[in-house]
Amino acid sequence: MLSIRMLTTAALGYVLVLSKPFQINADYTVKADAATTMVSSWDGWGTSLCWWANVFGDREDIADLLFTMTDTVTLNGSTSSLPALGFTIARYNIGGSANNVVDDSGTEVSMKTSDKMPAFKFMEAFWLDWMSKDPASTSWNWDADAKQRKM
Repeated sequence: MLSIRMLTTAALGYVLVLSKPFQINADYTVKADAATTMVSSWDGWGTSLCWWANVFGDREDIADLLFTMTDTVTLNGSTSSLPALGFTIARYNIGGSANNVVDDSGTEVSMKTSDKMPAFKFMEAFWLDWMSKDPASTSWNWDADAKQRKM
């Protein structure tokens, strides 16, 4: 009896939804007006590199599409061209992930990573040993995060 009732309810709901026309309206409209803006100067526009650059940082075609003023850029594997966006600002996501173990006064400390975190979100850290502040020492990995830096 329960399955017949559920089937009837679902069918009735389906008929009601399809028989009543509805319209989706915007909650509000945004209008950009230079005369009323509170920003005195526009410094540029850009993107946060973050995780996407960790995935696509070795793709020069994507870098050209985002950061040049070229009239047309063809992405690898594409049959059509796109105009470049000309980004002038890039927010760098400094790496905060590491697999190294640090000796903290006799206690080995390491970062715990979650099995649920996708690999592309692992942003390799430059600072390997937070006990050392000497940038010339081996406590720093200046080759870390190559893809994001290349982008």
